[in-house]
Amino acid sequence: SSFDLIYSFGVIHHIEDRSHLYKEVRRLLKDNGKIIFVTYNLFSLATLSLYIHSLFNLNLFRFGFDKVHSTIESGVNIRSNILPHVDLQSKQYWIDEFIQHKFSIEGITTHQLYFTRLGKLNRLLSPFERFCGWYNLFVLTKKI
Repeated sequence: SSFDLIYSFGVIHHIEDRSHLYKEVRRLLKDNGKIIFVTYNLFSLATLSLYIHSLFNLNLFRFGFDKVHSTIESGVNIRSNILPHVDLQSKQYWIDEFIQHKFSIEGITTHQLYFTRLGKLNRLLSPFERFCGWYNLFVLTKKI
């Protein structure tokens, strides 16, 4: 137990069996230490556009959700035999998982509702960022 804070941006949703991760985080954190996990947001506009695109090109039917989720990562070819694991889940799913592994929730925020092609029009989207932004940031505390 030697760290006050552990920060993980965009990693946890790529790990299939996270039980070892949680044990290690609990071992490394001091009592009442904090961890910040950042995960993809299942209910983001980016995910919605991925699903719509996958419906129109029939990839959702040909390959299924898991392979389509992998294509969220830049440069991934859905026809490849080697695809990254991407666990797209709701905020509630993550909350339940964190609580199950003995972390208390200090805060949750949703960020990044921005589309490069929209340029200055992105300002119109900013009020909706907390509902359908691209990622969720969870601040957790190790329960003693």
